[in-house]
Amino acid sequence: MIRNAHLTVPARRDLIDHFVYLGENDLKVAERFLDAARVAMEQLVDMPELGALREFKDPRLKDTRLWPIPGFRNYIIFYQHDSDKIRVLRVLHAAQDYHRVFRPE
Repeated sequence: MIRNAHLTVPARRDLIDHFVYLGENDLKVAERFLDAARVAMEQLVDMPELGALREFKDPRLKDTRLWPIPGFRNYIIFYQHDSDKIRVLRVLHAAQDYHRVFRPE
């Protein structure tokens, strides 16, 4: 049974960046975004196979899944799961080139 969600440093930075961007126009929208992201991650903890699998060439990204944030469908959670946790890799806007973001350096 999965017990929690672990956010990587880049995922935390993504959430902050999106919050700041949304908050520049409307702080209430930015706050709703963070609440919706939390709810989405709680859903993934409860049902980790909700997200669609994506294939990447990098073997470290094997079994990476995508799940849109409800109410903010252009914001997508990229995550992996194992027997006890969800690992949130990134939270990206749909307009971002996620293949480039995940390209190994």
